[in-house]
Amino acid sequence: MTAFATIRPVGPDDASDIVKLAENLECVQWGGLPPLTTQLLLGRWRQPNITPTFVQVVETDRGLQGYSDVYQVTPQLARFHGVATNVEMAAKLIDWTRDKTASQGMTLQTSLSSKVEGRTLFPKIVDHPLYSLVAKTGFTPVSTTRVMRLRRNSESIYRTFPKSYRLTDYDESLLPALIATYYAAWPKDYYEGDETSDIAEIFRQANPRDLRLVISDVGEVVAYVLVSRTT
Repeated sequence: MTAFATIRPVGPDDASDIVKLAENLECVQWGGLPPLTTQLLLGRWRQPNITPTFVQVVETDRGLQGYSDVYQVTPQLARFHGVATNVEMAAKLIDWTRDKTASQGMTLQTSLSSKVEGRTLFPKIVDHPLYSLVAKTGFTPVSTTRVMRLRRNSESIYRTFPKSYRLTDYDESLLPALIATYYAAWPKDYYEGDETSDIAEIFRQANPRDLRLVISDVGEVVAYVLVSRTT
């Protein structure tokens, strides 16, 4: 039997429940939400390019079942993020947001991911009902993320850099240069609509052993690698 669900504007008291929801290994996500904390969520909701009308939760008699927000990228384009316990709850948030933004002449942009046993799954990797759902809603692909797995072997690899460059650990003083490299390295549609503060928080929250930088002798960050660990 389908549980009765209500969509309502988010409130500060919802933040901790949303964080717990996003930590659920079986949840479905869209839009590429960063690792969520209560503090990060409350900060997001205070930003001027989020309209409170578009920050919603869906709940049933079992409690909070989903969350979504919309970042205004341009007057006509908005970035759509969300997380839900299952596809049914995701559908309610997606349909509501689609209708609301359409009535205001806004186009939604989003990306897709789902989690199974802690592994993030992307379109074309696995047939997940969420992908069919957003396609029926009217979303069409404009870019593709390819996932590759490193194969271990005994062949030697280059482990040294030219004299003017060196490998180093993350340091807060290097964050501005790291952010500049992030924007220079990735295509615009990868980060468009994301706040710089959210991107910075991802780097800050990384385990020191998982984030390594290559810097030049004048302090430029010319490359970085960030490892995401799963179960």
